[in-house]
Amino acid sequence: MGRSKTKTGFRLEGQFLSVKRSDNGKPKGIQLTTSDGTESVKLSKSLRREFPVLNVGDRIAIVGREKRNAKTGKIERKAKQILTVTVTPSVSPTAIAPSSTERPTGKILVCQKSKCRKRGGQDIYRTLERTLEEHGLADSVQVCATGCLKRCKAAPNAVVLPDKARYGKLSPEDVPACVRKHFAIAS
Repeated sequence: MGRSKTKTGFRLEGQFLSVKRSDNGKPKGIQLTTSDGTESVKLSKSLRREFPVLNVGDRIAIVGREKRNAKTGKIERKAKQILTVTVTPSVSPTAIAPSSTERPTGKILVCQKSKCRKRGGQDIYRTLERTLEEHGLADSVQVCATGCLKRCKAAPNAVVLPDKARYGKLSPEDVPACVRKHFAIAS
């Protein structure tokens, strides 16, 4: 009989979203947004005891082991180490003196878990996409559906990056003002 699981090392880099906690409140997993989408990674016992202080939107790298089930193809990852990644911009003439037509780049995370969806999370997501398209920002600002952002009582929830601004109890009517505030477009 052959092995049904294969173990390999992995390194994942992205923006921190949230911590999954056990019933007693201890961290047991982490969620982050990568270029491939939202990823969930379990924490090793040593990381559960000494979990680093992270803020939503922090750029992190996770190093650990992953198991791939040969039958189902499902990958299960376990983090051994979490590193904060500092982004150092390269110095160029445009970085020193940005042109007035340059648009900011950003990301808007919109919770799509049960309570946020029930209270209009899908409408917020669609309205954000439409508003960004109307203002010509669809290429520079990405709207991402995420898992729980841990503020269920204030559903629907969103986080605007890179400002790390949290919004709760959003309505579709609030979206244009939010986009104007964070992405410098004319009223």
